[in-house]
This record gives sequence, C-alpha cells and structure tokens, in this order.
Amino acid sequence: PEDREILSQVGLNGVPCDSPVADLIAAKYMCQRPGGNGAVREFAEYMLMLKKKSLLDVRLDRIDRANF
Repeated sequence: PEDREILSQVGLNGVPCDSPVADLIAAKYMCQRPGGNGAVREFAEYMLMLKKKSLLDVRLDRIDRANF
C-alpha cells in the first residue's frame, strides 16, 4: 500500500521532511530532519514530549467535576 494510506490509518504519524509531497500533506507531524539523518529519533522525541505533556495536563486538571 501507499505510505499515505498507512498514514491515514494510524492515530499519530510523522514523516521525514524529504518525503513525497503527498505524504507530507497526509502526515500529522513533519520532522525537520530528512530520512536517514535523525528523523526517527526526532519523531520518537516528539512522541515522548506529547506523552509528558498529556501527563502534566492530567495532573493540572484536578477540578472536582462532581461539584462543579
């Protein structure tokens, strides 16, 4: 299958900056680095940053919803 077909089937996706234009358009994240020059690491770091941010957001959202 085409890369953009796979990109549309996953929740979080990313592509290197030197990907074909159609894949760049379909992607949710475009790495600053080209393929073979750290794009996978950059995307992994991006995913870890999102995870940390979501955990922080959960900790900050301590509203007592039963009494709101």
